Amino acid sequence: MTDNHSTNFSGVNGEIGSAVSTAHVRVTVRLFAMGRELVGANFVELAVPAGCSLEFIKRTLTERFPALKPWMPRMLFAADNQYLGSDHRFFADRELLCFPPASGG
Repeated sequence: MTDNHSTNFSGVNGEIGSAVSTAHVRVTVRLFAMGRELVGANFVELAVPAGCSLEFIKRTLTERFPALKPWMPRMLFAADNQYLGSDHRFFADRELLCFPPASGG
């Protein structure tokens, strides 16, 4: 059985800009295939500043799990049956699905 990770971040790289908030949201990132193998867990829980972007979450994940860094630009993130852009903001607890790049023929 793989371990699952939980991490609290109060602000990596000053993401929220001038509107500093002490409120946090919980983001559970579900990992699949290669992502799960690289992290060694089925999911990662993060406590991130409310209003942070998906880009912030991606940076947070690669800082915590450097093996993800070369793959992160091609990974897809989805929530509520929709793919999310890097500018998507998180204001409430959310579960994200993280899909590795796929190839096929």
